[in-house]
Amino acid sequence: SDLWAEVEAAEMNGRSAPHMMGASVIGLNVGFGKVMLFDRDDYNRVDGVSVMSGTFGDDHALAKALQRIGKRTVFAASNIRQAMGARGFRALWDRQLRWMVIRRDEAPLVFFAEAFFGCLSTTLLGVAGFVSLGMPVLPVAVATPLFWLASEALVVAAKGWGSKWFWRYSLAAICRECLLVAWWLRTWFSCKVTCGGTALGSAPRKLTRTGR
Repeated sequence: SDLWAEVEAAEMNGRSAPHMMGASVIGLNVGFGKVMLFDRDDYNRVDGVSVMSGTFGDDHALAKALQRIGKRTVFAASNIRQAMGARGFRALWDRQLRWMVIRRDEAPLVFFAEAFFGCLSTTLLGVAGFVSLGMPVLPVAVATPLFWLASEALVVAAKGWGSKWFWRYSLAAICRECLLVAWWLRTWFSCKVTCGGTALGSAPRKLTRTGR
């Protein structure tokens, strides 16, 4: 795989997967994935067609609707592998921006908070804390990202989710952290996303085609 595929894998495996699994463990209802199993009667009960048709985040919207009738989602025990292959920067940018727009529309508190739960933000907060205490900032500025990236890389390698080379994963994760800031800031002002080469207008509970 190329660099941008590695960046996307670092986002999905190193950042998103642990967060989603942690949310599930503490009882939050997380709807995610192209394959979801549910009871048809429950689906009809929440008017699943209407729930899913008005948003990009149809999986999350359905999970929230099912939660309202007392159901909750759980993740399967086994992994489904996806070959990343080669991809360009534009494909990476469009897909991740679309997913972040979904989080903005379907889970606004999660979207707001995620900018403060990353390697870059943690390092900056640590540096700020050391500055306020009058302590040298170099140790925390170096140790925090090293520990963060090493922990991610070890988990990813142990699970067989991606690159087994620390330097490759670290480069991809650093690119991811920089792009996360750009995606997060862009999402605040994004009124459309691109899906399958088609630009679509984005607003909660409403989809409109805007052309290419």
